[in-house]
Order: sequence, then C-alpha cells, then structure tokens
Amino acid sequence: MTITELEQYIDEYGKDIFSFCKQVTGSVQEGEDLYQDTFLKAMELSERMDIENNPKSFLLSIAIRLWKNRRRKFLMNH
Repeated sequence: MTITELEQYIDEYGKDIFSFCKQVTGSVQEGEDLYQDTFLKAMELSERMDIENNPKSFLLSIAIRLWKNRRRKFLMNH
C-alpha cells in the first residue's frame, strides 16, 4: 500500500472507521488510539489487502482484532 492509497482509504473510510472505533471503545481518546493503530496495522498488512475486495471490511476487521487483543491484555493484568 502506498501513501497515496492510504490517504485514499482514510478519505473514503476514515469517518466510518473512527465512528466504529469510538463506539467499540466507548471513549473518544481510546477510539482515536484504536483508529490510528488500525491504519498503522493496515500499512503493515498491506500485502494482504485485496483492493478489489472490500477494503472497509478489511480495516474494520483489523480494528476488531486490535480491540480484542487490548481487552484481553487488560483483563489479564487486572
């Protein structure tokens, strides 16, 4: 994924991904962190991303996985 493609995905799906992140975390601050981490992870996994298929779904699945991992780590430490 190039920077241009990343910018395109942020333009197209950023609002929806951010809304989802805020909703799932229940917090604007945590939502912002999850949103940023989602796009960073998308860059790491860019070779797996199939542009022809639904990139929004791919981004949402990244956000969900990241959130589940955070919750699991939080629950294990408390």
